[in-house]
Amino acid sequence: MQNGIDVASVNGRVDWEQVKAAGIDFAIIRAGWTFYEGGLEEDRLFAQNMAQAAAAGLDIGVYVYSYDRSPEAARIAAQRLDQLLRPYKTITYPVWFDMEDRWNLTAGRQLNTQICQAFLSEMEAAGYYTGLYSFANFLTGYLDREALSAYDVWVADYRDPMGYNGPYGMWQYGVVGRQGVFGRDYTIRGQVPGLSGNCDVDYAYKDYPTIIRQAGLNHLDPLPDPDPDPDPDPGPGPEPDCAQVREELVKAKKALARIERIASQELER
Repeated sequence: MQNGIDVASVNGRVDWEQVKAAGIDFAIIRAGWTFYEGGLEEDRLFAQNMAQAAAAGLDIGVYVYSYDRSPEAARIAAQRLDQLLRPYKTITYPVWFDMEDRWNLTAGRQLNTQICQAFLSEMEAAGYYTGLYSFANFLTGYLDREALSAYDVWVADYRDPMGYNGPYGMWQYGVVGRQGVFGRDYTIRGQVPGLSGNCDVDYAYKDYPTIIRQAGLNHLDPLPDPDPDPDPDPGPGPEPDCAQVREELVKAKKALARIERIASQELER
C-alpha cells in the first residue's frame, strides 16, 4: 500500500518537498476538465505541479474531470489530453477519467458507460494505463461495471470500513481539513504538510510504477539495461599429470645446463 494525495488548482501552490518528506509516495494531479462537446481546459497549476512533484521524487498520476455529454465528445477530450501529456515522461500512475458531474445522474447508465468507454479506450490506444474515478454510489448505481471491467477503478468512499463492493486499485478514503468531520467536505481533522487547505488523501494497492514500466505504457523513458552478470568463476583446473611434470622438469634442467655451458665457454674466450 502506498500513500498519496490528489490535487488541483483549488489546492493552491503546493510545497512538494514538504509533501514528500511527510511520507506521501504519489500524487494524482488534475490536468484539467473537459467540455460538453469535446475539448480540454488545462488546470492553471498543472504544469507547475507536474514539474515540482517530479523534482521532489513523487510518483505521478493524472486525472481529468468530465463534463462530456457524448462518446464523441469524450474521444475528442482524450485526444486533447494525449497532446497535453506527451511531453511528460514522469507519469508512473494511471491517467484517470473522473465522472461525477450532476448531469450524469440523469444521463442514464448506458450513456454514462458509453462516454467512459470512449474516453478510456482512446487513451488506452494512445499508450496510457488508464482507469475510472468516481464515488462509490455512482460506480454502483450509474455505470455498467461489467462493461467497464477491463479498466482499473479509483473509488472515493469516506466510510470506515470501505463500503464499495467492486474491485479497485486505489481508494480515496477522505479529505484532510482543519475543521475535521463536517459533511462531505472534511472527514479527517488535520493538514497535509506542504498544503495550506483541504486535501484529498488516497491509498494505492497496486505497484503501478512497476506495472506501467514493464508494460511499456505512459510513454516513459525505458529503464536502463541491468548490468551484465560477471563471468562465473572457472574454478580449479584439472589436476596435473605427475609423470608429465617430472618429464618437463628434467627437460628444463637440461636446457639450463646447456645455457650454463655456453655462457662459460663465452667467458673463457
